Amino acid sequence: MDLICIATADGRAYYSILTRLRRTGLAYRSLTPELVDGRCALILTTRGELDRTKGAAVAIEDLSEDPVIMKCQLVAKLGKEGKRELLLGIDPGSRIGVAIFYSNVKIASLTFRSTGELLGMLDAMVQSIPHSKLVVKMGSGAPKHSRSLARAIIRRVSSATMEIVDEKGTSSYRPRQRDLTRDQLAAERIAYRKGLPYAV
Repeated sequence: MDLICIATADGRAYYSILTRLRRTGLAYRSLTPELVDGRCALILTTRGELDRTKGAAVAIEDLSEDPVIMKCQLVAKLGKEGKRELLLGIDPGSRIGVAIFYSNVKIASLTFRSTGELLGMLDAMVQSIPHSKLVVKMGSGAPKHSRSLARAIIRRVSSATMEIVDEKGTSSYRPRQRDLTRDQLAAERIAYRKGLPYAV
């Protein structure tokens, strides 16, 4: 991915930008404003310094405090208009595993303990992230949870494209993937499997 640079002369703002950017997991480098060069695809600064910053820049004040949404917003700034597809893989159950991809970039793997929590996150994403399409792929392994969650999502975001995916084999666990829970790993695998259109 293209390089993000932090460029601000404000010490307090620098700490805030650094802290928030680290939470996204995106690679970056730090520069003083006068040392910004062509290697910086996107510059993170403050509103007060935006007019004095050379190159493509965004003010930290204009980005979401939520690291997942902020990461998507930065990926959008770095990417092309035509590739802004928001893709969610969901492993339904009492613990809901969710994998989020945006413009073919992995954003996050999360676990939600309720439908309400997931819908709240989905609302915030749809409202805050520029996207051309929202695709939700729902695992079929827990039919009752799967149907209920699919209906809830479609009611909340009617423009979403919903697919039901055969999740057989998605929950197998490997030691090298210990940073993910089983639910999260299954959700990642579900996201890139071909599913069948969901009929309400």
